[in-house]
Amino acid sequence: MRSALLFSIFILLSMFALCQTKGNDQNFEKGVTAFQSGNYKEAISYFTLSTNDHPDASNSFFNRAVSYYYLGDSCNFCADLKKATGLGHADAPKLYDDNCIFKRIIQVVPDSVKLKYTDALRLEVGRHLGQHGIRL
Repeated sequence: MRSALLFSIFILLSMFALCQTKGNDQNFEKGVTAFQSGNYKEAISYFTLSTNDHPDASNSFFNRAVSYYYLGDSCNFCADLKKATGLGHADAPKLYDDNCIFKRIIQVVPDSVKLKYTDALRLEVGRHLGQHGIRL
């Protein structure tokens, strides 16, 4: 599942290189080339220059977010996805919802609350299955 998501992101990133809406943005193109070569820090630098030149280009924020993802920087990944979402990028909202919202909630919830939630969920599932004659 994760590898399919990452492959999809890579394909989308490649397509966005051809579909940049702000004309010929050399920094964006260099960022895509660096990303495709696995040079994620360099890609981030180029995408940052692109966002400085074109602050409303959602593709630059989205691609920089994906570069942060590959470096394991979840804070900047989520921040750029949120910005890309606000600028109207079509794929950013789902990635943000799937990777940022739930994880942030889980990080701030105390373990005792997580345990109570898990127990309550287990009881609810057991109750539902019991109504259908299934016992755990």
